[in-house]
Amino acid sequence: MMETESPDEVDLKDAATSKTTQRNIDEMTENKENSTSESEQESPDKETEEDFLEYLEEVGLKNYYPRKLTLKAATEVRLIPSDDSQIETKDLPFLFISRLTSLDSRITWKENLHIEGSARDFIYAILHCSDNHLRQQLLEKFASCQLAVPVLLPGVRDDAKPELLTWALNRVVKKWKENETSLAPEKRMVSEPVFTTAFIRFGDIPISKTSVINNVIGRAQGNETFRYFLSYEDEREKVYHCCGSVDAQWYLPMYGRKEELLKEVTLLLNLRGDSKEFTAESEFLYRIANAIFLFVDKDKLECYKTAIDDTKKRFKKVFVIHLIVHKQNKGRQKRKQQLNSESKTLKIYENDDSVGFGVERNVTELSKIICEKIVQYCNDTSREDYRSIEDWRTSCFNEITVDHDNDSYNNANN
Repeated sequence: MMETESPDEVDLKDAATSKTTQRNIDEMTENKENSTSESEQESPDKETEEDFLEYLEEVGLKNYYPRKLTLKAATEVRLIPSDDSQIETKDLPFLFISRLTSLDSRITWKENLHIEGSARDFIYAILHCSDNHLRQQLLEKFASCQLAVPVLLPGVRDDAKPELLTWALNRVVKKWKENETSLAPEKRMVSEPVFTTAFIRFGDIPISKTSVINNVIGRAQGNETFRYFLSYEDEREKVYHCCGSVDAQWYLPMYGRKEELLKEVTLLLNLRGDSKEFTAESEFLYRIANAIFLFVDKDKLECYKTAIDDTKKRFKKVFVIHLIVHKQNKGRQKRKQQLNSESKTLKIYENDDSVGFGVERNVTELSKIICEKIVQYCNDTSREDYRSIEDWRTSCFNEITVDHDNDSYNNANN
């Protein structure tokens, strides 16, 4: 349930003209930002454990790896300088934990972290250094701040398997309107069956998949843009360590809002990185999702056609988004003619299982197309096929471990 309200309508002609002009400028800016290739956002090269240890030293976490930072140590009172210039490396983890515990979502913004590199990598590092109880605390606070929570955490070593976080999500609760007059009681989301969607890319793509998902939850529903999922556009930093992780965010409907497209509680899962590099994670998402959205650069479709066709054969509700980059003609007059032509053809085609989308269009338009498919798939899905995060454990083959099955988590319950 997103609590921001849509802007008031402006009735005066001059004000409307001004607003339209500003919106066009905003859309042009948004399109420019979203045109960044996702290959620039997520490094394709797997970092080694030695690289990760060097990074931990840079952000003040090396002494706490692996899993040595306790909830008690992380939350004890510390004197952290109010002057940013006096903050030391050893303060960085505790500054983050303190502000997140105070439900200040802005601490996930890179400009507030005082670190070199990506906030996404820093969060990944924090989780690998946190003990069971601290993990649970952090994920609860992420959810309370309306931020996406990690549900699948890749290991650090090359031979380490991804870990499904079920015990760590135990304290994440949500409530929403079940109808126009009543609020549902708080529910533990780890055990709540909901309609689940997965977003996966094949290869490098010319826009940010994460930004599209943020718009599915935000602007496409009449809400303001918010950093639900952290993206490259938010920090302009490539990630090196958290590739292969899967983040989750719930969309909770507010009945009675005309702008709202999604009418059911919907879980959105975002795989960070290229599907071809993370086959175990992709296979896991295929198994647990009610609807699968695949992103691919149309010019590179032949490279991934076999994998995409195989996915469509094995699973029913698969929607492929072919991203199209239009070549620019030189010369002002030719460019003007091209723009006039492209304005009618930027959505090249759409059928039951795919759409061709010109990346020059506003990304919100693509988000609305995705919302329409989610609604269609949701209507065609029996509630008996909804699954909870706890249910996902039955889909964990030999390549995925489950935190709840670890003896250390069982001991944490005692």
